[in-house]
Amino acid sequence: MEKTSVLAVVVCVMAVMNVGMAIEIDTFENSQCYIELQLPSGATEKIWMTGNSTMQVLFAGAAGQTGDHNGNGRDDVNSQMTVFNFAGVGPTLGPLYIQLSSTLQTNGQIEETANVTPGTLDVQPFRPSGLCDSFFDIFLEVTMSGQTFHNGAAKHLSSVITHEPPGAGDVYENLSTTPLLDASGNPTVFSLKTTRYRPNPPTEVDVFNHSKCQFQIATPDYGVQTIQMIGNSTMRVFFEGLVLGSAQDDSGNGREEVQTELTQWTFSGHNPALGLVQMHLSSGGPALGEIEEQAYSTPGTLEVQPFRPSGLCDSFFDIFLEVQLPGQTLHSHTPIHLTEIIAHNPPDIGNIWDSQGPVQLYDESNNPTRYSASTIAYEPNALPPVCGDAAHPYLTGDLSLDCRVNFKDIAIVADHWLECTAPECD
Repeated sequence: MEKTSVLAVVVCVMAVMNVGMAIEIDTFENSQCYIELQLPSGATEKIWMTGNSTMQVLFAGAAGQTGDHNGNGRDDVNSQMTVFNFAGVGPTLGPLYIQLSSTLQTNGQIEETANVTPGTLDVQPFRPSGLCDSFFDIFLEVTMSGQTFHNGAAKHLSSVITHEPPGAGDVYENLSTTPLLDASGNPTVFSLKTTRYRPNPPTEVDVFNHSKCQFQIATPDYGVQTIQMIGNSTMRVFFEGLVLGSAQDDSGNGREEVQTELTQWTFSGHNPALGLVQMHLSSGGPALGEIEEQAYSTPGTLEVQPFRPSGLCDSFFDIFLEVQLPGQTLHSHTPIHLTEIIAHNPPDIGNIWDSQGPVQLYDESNNPTRYSASTIAYEPNALPPVCGDAAHPYLTGDLSLDCRVNFKDIAIVADHWLECTAPECD
C-alpha cells in the first residue's frame, strides 16, 4: 500500500504576457464542494461533492505585483475560475454533476485587507503575512436526473484567504438562495441554497496495489456464483481543517467525520461457470463515502490511529458498479453500500468492507436483467500473493522453489542428471 499525504495537489503556472502582465494558473486536483439544493417539495437536499478546479490570477508584472485599481486604498488583482467540475450523489436525486457555464465567464477578484506594501499583494507567499478578500461570481450548470439547470444570476462565492493560491483552511461560501433555470431559461422549482467550495483541503491519497474482492453474483442460469478477485484500488480522504486528521461534526450527531472517495477500484477473477469476470467503478456516479468516529473525545481530530492513540471509526462507501462478463456488460443504477469499522487510517490488513443486500444489475441499454450483485467483500489492503501457498502453487519446473523458472532450475537438473537412469526415474 502506498500512502500519499498531500495538501490537494496544486499546480501553479505563471504565464508572462508581452504587455508585462503575468497570469498565475492554479490547478487543484482534490477539491471539495458542498451544496444544499431546494427541491420541489420545499425540502432541502444536502450533497457533498468532490472534483477539481482551476483559477487564474492576473498580476500587473511579476508574481504578486499589482495596484489599487478601484481607488479604495487597497491593492487588488482580477481572477477567473476556468475549471469547476464536481460530482456527488443526492439521497433522492441520485448522481449530480456541477460544472461552469459554457456561455458565461466566472470572474472574481482578490483584494488585500490592509495595504502594508503598496504595489504588492499583501498575502503569502508575496509577503510574510496578510489577509485578502477573495470572491468569484460563478455561473454553473447543474445536471441531475437527466436534466441540466443553470443559475441566471451569479452565485457570489467569497472567502478571506491566507495564501495565494488559497491554503488548506480557505473556504469560499454563499448562504443565499439562487433560483435555477431550465435549459430554455425558464424558472424551475429548484434553487441552489448554501454553497461551500474548498479548493485546497488537506487530502490523503491511499494507493493499494494488492486488493482483494469476493464477489457473489446471482445469475439466471447458474444460480449464485462466487468469484475470488484480485486488483487494485485508491482512496481519497478529505480532512476538514489545516492538517491531516482534522475533522468536524458536519452532521450534528455529536461525532466528527471526514468525507472519502474511491477513485480506483479494478478487479478480475475467473469462475468455472462464468469464465473471466472483471469489475470496476461505473461512470454512473462517484464512489463517495465517509469516516466517522464512534466516540467524541478530542475536538477537531478524528479519533483513530495515527491521529490519536486509539479509537474506532465507522466507514462506508457507496459505489456504482460495472461488471464485465463474457459477451455482456452489466451495471448498477443504485449504489452498493459497503461498510466496515476501522482502527487506523489508511485501513489495516484485514479490514474488509461488506455490502448489505442484493442490488439489481442492468444491461448496456439500461434494461433490467436477471442478474444481481448479491454480496461484495472488499479488502483494500490485502497481503500480496505468496508463491508456494495453497492458492499460489509453485510453477512447474521451479525446482529451487524461488518462484521463478530460470537457470538455477536447469543447474539442479544438470547436477542430478545421471543419479538414476531407470525408467521409473523419468
